[in-house]
Amino acid sequence: MKDLYLIAEMAGTMVAIPTQDVEAVVSVGETVPVPAAPSHVAGLFALRSRVITLIDPAQLIARKQTRLDADSTAIIGSIGGNVYGFLIDKVDDVLTIPSDQIMDVGGATDAWARLATGVAAVEGRDMMMVVSLGNFIHLPRQMAA
Repeated sequence: MKDLYLIAEMAGTMVAIPTQDVEAVVSVGETVPVPAAPSHVAGLFALRSRVITLIDPAQLIARKQTRLDADSTAIIGSIGGNVYGFLIDKVDDVLTIPSDQIMDVGGATDAWARLATGVAAVEGRDMMMVVSLGNFIHLPRQMAA
């Protein structure tokens, strides 16, 4: 379904992620640091016989590193043929959000203005950022260039 979104808390902010971007939601478990990696790369972890690069969105949004522990949760998504995990605070729900309820990012902070694709207004809920997981991979590369 085109208008179906996973609602999660990421870096202390409620976000809506298109479900077609989401492969799974998993517990991270043990991570291994990556020497000389950018600060938003939290490390590597194993998932179903695959090595997954773990991205810390909080580092990109608030310049604060997420503390990894046994309860850390990540959304798994494939971007450009590579599989990544994106740290989240928690999963909240799955909702249908019609496109007419998604507005321009507008007055969002600089980091969210670069990373979010819109802002969703859903009745009975606070405003939430609509994000594409690919932006957490592609935008840091563009900013470094």
